[in-house]
This record gives sequence, C-alpha cells and structure tokens, in this order.
Amino acid sequence: MSKRFNVALSFPGEHREFVHQVAEVLGEALGRERVFYDEWYETELLGTGGDLKLLSMYHDSDLVIPFFSKYYEKPWCSLEWETIRGILLMRRSEDAVIPVHLDNTKILGWPIVSFGIELRGRDASGVAGVILKSLYLRVEKSDCKIGKAELTVTPGNIKSSVDPVDTWKRKLVHLQHQEALCSDPNQKFSIQEAITETELRIRELSSNPS
Repeated sequence: MSKRFNVALSFPGEHREFVHQVAEVLGEALGRERVFYDEWYETELLGTGGDLKLLSMYHDSDLVIPFFSKYYEKPWCSLEWETIRGILLMRRSEDAVIPVHLDNTKILGWPIVSFGIELRGRDASGVAGVILKSLYLRVEKSDCKIGKAELTVTPGNIKSSVDPVDTWKRKLVHLQHQEALCSDPNQKFSIQEAITETELRIRELSSNPS
C-alpha cells in the first residue's frame, strides 16, 4: 500500500455531518493527510476540472468508502460511483472498495453477493472502527505500514483510538461553526437545539465513562 491516501470517502451532501464525524475519527487514527475527505482538500479541488481532480483522489487511495443511501443516486455521486466501479473491477483482489449502507437502497453496480458495512445501530465512531479494522487486515496481508496507523491501528487497540467523547466534542465544534455561519432563523434554531443535545451527551459520557 503506497498510495497517497489510506482511505477516501464518497458521499452525498445530505449525510455530510455523519461522514464528517467518521472522517474525524479516521483522521485521528491515521493522520488527516492519509484520509481523503473533500473539505480537507478544498484548495486542491478549486478551479477547472474539479471532477477530474476529485476522481483522481479515489484512484490514489488504498481503500475507497462510498456511503450508499437513496441520495447516492444523485448525478454527482453517480459520477463518483462510475469511477469507483472501475476501481472495484481493476483492484478486485485487493478488496479496495467497501460501502457503508446508510439505508436499504440497492446501488446498481455493487454485487449482490458482496458485503458492505451495515449501520446496525452503530454511530460514526462505530463505523470508523469497522473501517479501521478492515484497513488493518489489508495492511497485514500486504505486510506494509500506514501512516500513524502503524502505532494506533491494531486488533487490540483500535477501540482505544475511537473515543466517543472526542467524537461528540468534534461534532459540537462543527455545529458551533455552522451556527456562526447560519443566517436563517429556523435553521439556526435547529442547530442550537442540536448543540444543546450534543453538550448534554458530552456531559453524560464524561460522567459515566465506559
């Protein structure tokens, strides 16, 4: 595994908040420079040919994670999926594509006999943990090391790299940023409610550590 990214995430904008949380956990374990999440590479994607720049990121990733849902059939995601299907074909022996199923939508081109990551009550940290374990197995087979993961991502300590309190704190920062940018009163109220709920969750987890 010698590509630029260990993991690249493909998702519809409707799920950005959830995927952002997944990306933060992956970035903490692997190093942000080893995780492709579009917002982190905005300056590289700016300018003409944005679609080609974006698609090149997926080609330069060890593991590509599309987040399937009814929204993944939208035009831009369909373009990304066309490229990812090519990776699925050319790198089949590497198991280089693993989708996350956010609902029961069947995406054309994903083999019915293949398995992706089901939510099954998992939050973003849980999904990230499964991705890290899957990545570790592929690295183990190839006898390679991956960024900071050579220190943090092993079968015995993956759980410790996925701290739910830290994840909720990152969500709080994200929501506070959204609140500062929001001008619509109704949307701002919804964000403030989410902030209150998030702060409550942080207090609960902090007072009752698992």
